[in-house]
Amino acid sequence: MNNQRGLATFTRAALATAICAALPLSSASAMQFDLGDSQWRARWDNTIKYSLAYRLHGQDSAITDSPTAGGLYPNIQSQGDNNFDRGLVSNRLDVFSEFDLSTANYGLRVSGAAWYDDVYNKNTDSGLQEDFLDDTRELHGRDAEILDAFVFVRGAVGESSQGTLRLGRHSLIYGESLFYGGNGIANAQGPSDIVKLLSVPGTQFKEILRPVNQISGQLQINPQLSVGAYYQFEWERSNLPGAGSYLSDVDAVGEGSGSLFTVFGSETRHGKDIEAKDSGQGGLQVRYKPEDTELELGFYAAQYHDKAPSGLYLDVPSLATYRQVFAEDIKTVGASFSTASGPFNFAGEASLRWNAPLVSNLQVVAPGMAADNSDDALYAKGKTAHINLSTIYLLPPNQLWDGGSVIAELAWNRTLSVTDNRAALDSNTTRDATALRVLAEPAYFQVADGLDLSVPMGFGVVLDGRSSAVSKAGFGNSHAGDWSIGLKATYLQRWDFGINYVNFFGKKGAGLREDGDFSYEQSLADRDFVSVYVKTTF
Repeated sequence: MNNQRGLATFTRAALATAICAALPLSSASAMQFDLGDSQWRARWDNTIKYSLAYRLHGQDSAITDSPTAGGLYPNIQSQGDNNFDRGLVSNRLDVFSEFDLSTANYGLRVSGAAWYDDVYNKNTDSGLQEDFLDDTRELHGRDAEILDAFVFVRGAVGESSQGTLRLGRHSLIYGESLFYGGNGIANAQGPSDIVKLLSVPGTQFKEILRPVNQISGQLQINPQLSVGAYYQFEWERSNLPGAGSYLSDVDAVGEGSGSLFTVFGSETRHGKDIEAKDSGQGGLQVRYKPEDTELELGFYAAQYHDKAPSGLYLDVPSLATYRQVFAEDIKTVGASFSTASGPFNFAGEASLRWNAPLVSNLQVVAPGMAADNSDDALYAKGKTAHINLSTIYLLPPNQLWDGGSVIAELAWNRTLSVTDNRAALDSNTTRDATALRVLAEPAYFQVADGLDLSVPMGFGVVLDGRSSAVSKAGFGNSHAGDWSIGLKATYLQRWDFGINYVNFFGKKGAGLREDGDFSYEQSLADRDFVSVYVKTTF
């Protein structure tokens, strides 16, 4: 990808999206079907989005040339960096379609997405890897998937209760987490889209939770008390950046993970991963709102399997294969609160986890050694504690803005005890870690006829510690993080335009040290980027 050509393409496309955003179009309207006198209602919405991302700096040798894993695996974590020179790193078209059919008591919903990214369908900029790996090209470059696909029933249960039951592919979220769902109760409810989270820092956790096949229900017993429960029929991985993709920092983790080459000249292939079973995931919640108060309390319990790799196994003596391992049967309980006071909403949650995978280094599996993701796991396990505290503040109209909001969340975790494989625990981790994320978005209404603007400004940082309880999920570095600033425009409630700059700050360094432990340095320090998009729904 030639730098000057990429810059010219980016500039032309940015101007084109700005022009499109200003076109005089009619108000948005979904496609609604006339079903005559039937009580059923049908609606079909389609969203088309075109986006670009441009890398602002070239590769930093302090990151790309760092030795890793004792020198056994040179460039194990730099291919995502090497594959992209300064210039265009994404040129993407997304289509999202959703269909809803419902009556007062019954209904169904189906949604799906398709995408094509021209950058991932061409050669890389690296001299080490000419083409993207197949799985990476599919995940980032060209694919389609069904998202929601469920039926539901709702209505009276008995004389005074109201209930809703859903069956099929859908998502749900328990607890009060805003940004740090991986540190909260919501970590149990499903896989998440980490690619989207890294691409748009400040994305709320509810927006990246992915649907899975499950049955879930909610029963409103009375205005003060409700209960809910779910059971999942399948396990799915989280969407991690594909190996060699722009925001990937460890080539051995995520879709598309390929072969590694040792200093001895031999090849270590990605073998068959040890995935979690489909059964054994479910949970329940109780929500209680004391009468005549703004307070709402929640109580939760769940069992789930890890959606991101809990460890890596290296088979010896041949060094022939490595495998990603996903932990099973993690148990969690928790409680939450939410209350309002004037323009503020305050919320928080606390939870405990048992049989939880801890941040571990690569484990060697000798011939005949039992190694799985359950009773014979080789990665460290333990008991952990987690707290998330958050607030939402609605900005009052004044001379500086017409409205908007400020959202903030503070997250903390602690490893209470190591119950299994203490020697596998990453030696560079600490018992406690604390992180903070803030998103402020002042808004300006009717700046011109039909045009609303907002200015999102985000900041996220790991304040202290190197978490041994949570791998990545906002805790992947220490005294480092990201900040961003952008501009969003909505025209006639139909066209959306946005431009955003993202900076990764902190001590730069590769994600892994020479001894194979995590460095907790900023492995994305040279990958600042600016992105632009235009989107419409019809």
